[in-house]
Amino acid sequence: MSTLLALPPELRNRIWEYTVADIVTVSATQPYPGLPGILRTCRQTRKEAIGIWLLQTPFRLIMQDYDAVWLHKIYRPCMIKIITLAVRMGAFSLADINSTQTQVVYHGVPHWGNLMKTLEVVYGGTTGTCPMTHSVRAEVKVVMAAYAMVRSMRVIPWAEVKEKLEMWHIAIAAMDARWT
Repeated sequence: MSTLLALPPELRNRIWEYTVADIVTVSATQPYPGLPGILRTCRQTRKEAIGIWLLQTPFRLIMQDYDAVWLHKIYRPCMIKIITLAVRMGAFSLADINSTQTQVVYHGVPHWGNLMKTLEVVYGGTTGTCPMTHSVRAEVKVVMAAYAMVRSMRVIPWAEVKEKLEMWHIAIAAMDARWT
């Protein structure tokens, strides 16, 4: 057994806190939140530190030009695998999920086509939650409202949902020309 693993668990947990808690930025060009190197050293270290990593690491999700398709198709399944591993190891509880720190940052200009692609993925998939943000920007509120609309209309065919969204788009574009 290594000297590090011979330390009392309370001390090791403090070490893990200093070692793994760092901001992880995830975007369409870098969609996989790689595990920190220390979590890849041995099973015991991974078991002890993965829950700390999930709870104390702020995950910053970058949405370029309001394109979140990658988030739903790549990032979420990847995080589900990591969380499943942590739960299986007894290092993380599903009740802890709401304690994870996720920040969504919208960059670029509002892009209706990107938003529609994302909404179609949301409509057809099992995911339906909007990437949460505390932004007060009007264009971000449009995104949050669009997610809510699509979630509430999953019982009708996508063609009808798309038609309703396009009518809403006309009103949104009239108020903010960047959405054209």
